[in-house]
Amino acid sequence: MIRFLAGFLTVPLLAALVLAVTPGPETGPFPGPLAAGVRAVVQRAAAGDTAAQRQIAGWLWHGTHGPADRVRAAEYYRQAAAAGDALALHEHGANLVAAEPAAGLALIEQAAQAGVLEAQLFLAMRLDASSDPDRDRKAAEWYLRAAEQGDLHAQVMAGLMLLHGRGVEQDAAAAYGWFDRAARAGAANAQRELAAVLAAGAGVSADPLRALVWATLAAEGGAEGAAALRDSQSAALTEEDRARAAEMIRACHAGGLASCG
Repeated sequence: MIRFLAGFLTVPLLAALVLAVTPGPETGPFPGPLAAGVRAVVQRAAAGDTAAQRQIAGWLWHGTHGPADRVRAAEYYRQAAAAGDALALHEHGANLVAAEPAAGLALIEQAAQAGVLEAQLFLAMRLDASSDPDRDRKAAEWYLRAAEQGDLHAQVMAGLMLLHGRGVEQDAAAAYGWFDRAARAGAANAQRELAAVLAAGAGVSADPLRALVWATLAAEGGAEGAAALRDSQSAALTEEDRARAAEMIRACHAGGLASCG
């Protein structure tokens, strides 16, 4: 067809026709037709949307919309990271760490240093469960950094490490502060720890009445050991104090944890 038309077309028009009917190279991340939602993500990624680039990287890594292609996945992760998306470093590292621990952890640490909360928690928990001789100091560093970003689990762990001097200088008052902060945000295990330090007077003046209040709230939230602590605190108080504690608990339920005693 093109040979026949060649005698009637100018060179520029002939070249354009050849390009129009000749298949081009595959430029998208997935072969074959794509669902509208996937096409939209591909288009956003091509336009520089780093969240879309990360999503495509994850699909390629796990073979969600075709055969897995970890080389191309890594390219998308690197593209997003180069544009300033530190979460791409964490996701790439988390996918890589099982097969290549050193490379995966290096990427996750870069993300953690850049402030990615998920990476900070990943490192803290991995170190806490490791045999690294310096694990307590390293884990405490990452728990504290994640705690500053508002993660409730990290706040409880930071409090415990400060309370017992694990990896950091012992500071019961700072531990009390973290327990109080997480407890008022609704973390039942933080409420239990807050009750315990109030009962013992660790980092704060002993207050059996408030200890009963927080132990009761922790038990209502299902925190392990909270019911036993509640019962022991209750048994040590007078009937009048137990009535006062019950009134304080009702006020907590009505007004929210932020206003609890």
